[in-house]
Amino acid sequence: MIHILIGRPKPESSVGIVKSVFHLSVNQGLLGHNVDILSIRRKQPFPPTTLGKGVINHTYNMCRNRFSISIKLKNFLISNKRDIDIVHFHSGYHPEYWTISRLLGVLGIPYIISPRGCYQKYANRKNYIKKLIYKYIFEISFYSNAAGIHALNRSESKDIIEYGVPQNIIFTIPNGVDLSYIPCLDDYEITNKSPKDSSRFNILYCGRIDILQKGLDILVNAMSKINKDSSVPEYHLLIMGPDWKDNKKRLLQLVERLGLENFVHFIGPHYGKEKYKIFAAADVFVLLSRSEGMPTSILEAMAFGMPCILTRETNIVSEAAKVGACVFVDSNPTEIADTIKYLSTDKKLLSNMGKAASLFVSDNYKYDVIATQMCNAYQQVLGRLK
Repeated sequence: MIHILIGRPKPESSVGIVKSVFHLSVNQGLLGHNVDILSIRRKQPFPPTTLGKGVINHTYNMCRNRFSISIKLKNFLISNKRDIDIVHFHSGYHPEYWTISRLLGVLGIPYIISPRGCYQKYANRKNYIKKLIYKYIFEISFYSNAAGIHALNRSESKDIIEYGVPQNIIFTIPNGVDLSYIPCLDDYEITNKSPKDSSRFNILYCGRIDILQKGLDILVNAMSKINKDSSVPEYHLLIMGPDWKDNKKRLLQLVERLGLENFVHFIGPHYGKEKYKIFAAADVFVLLSRSEGMPTSILEAMAFGMPCILTRETNIVSEAAKVGACVFVDSNPTEIADTIKYLSTDKKLLSNMGKAASLFVSDNYKYDVIATQMCNAYQQVLGRLK
């Protein structure tokens, strides 16, 4: 099986797709499959790298003309065509994908697509005219010739159907978490605050600084309502992640306009052990996205044992709230502020939410199970083609 993506798969990144492809591929390799990942990057390519048992990552230059592909990538597909069962594209609206899909058609190699949120209504509002033109000239033929389309959840499946994809080729499998990469909360010494310190309540956001999609304007406005008085505890928002298209500057302007400089802290991106130290120092994880495929950041936070406050647009299933793993809120700063204040008064409730979150992810989103489901889906797709 071949995975194709823009970027380099790795276990730690602010880009959910590259994390998902890494963990999916490694776990498919552990199931005994041969997996090749073809990474298209602007950076200098490097020799093939083994990521795990049976998993090799190949990197190729992104061409200046995005509808062109590397000769080496083309030759790889041609020379290995007899050994390739299926190709799996990740995301959409990439001209390279359209070109590769045409080559696969000539070679007689079936492919599936994981749009990963890019066919959703909200995502298509950005650059609407450009995307509409691209859709009718290129994207329709890309997905029309696919053997299957992978949705992360029921909500995305519905959006994909409304986008124009035939319902009979859509299958649903969620993102997952490789629990071998998630440390135990008890192994971390709490920094920045004592577990018994009631004078400070840390709220954590983790992800790229994308104001509109991630709802960071809503979150900062909620912080303004929380800190109107000088009550104890003090509520502090930790924004962990890289800047995206100069959004940090705009968000800083909002923070300064609301007088929250002492309560909103931009701490940059952190990965691995450093990231989980910050998770351990936070009281609650918050993500108020206006649109998502299915964020791996939430699954990681839950697996680590963090209580979560989420909008339904994050596409975490409603069962998570039913078992007490999270709280869903509307995109309303007052409601969000009230929810944070309420949870901060009940440490036992927060502890129980964290335990429920960890158990919920372990029961439903382990990547070895997700990888098996995906391989079974490949078999069903190939079976329909016979």
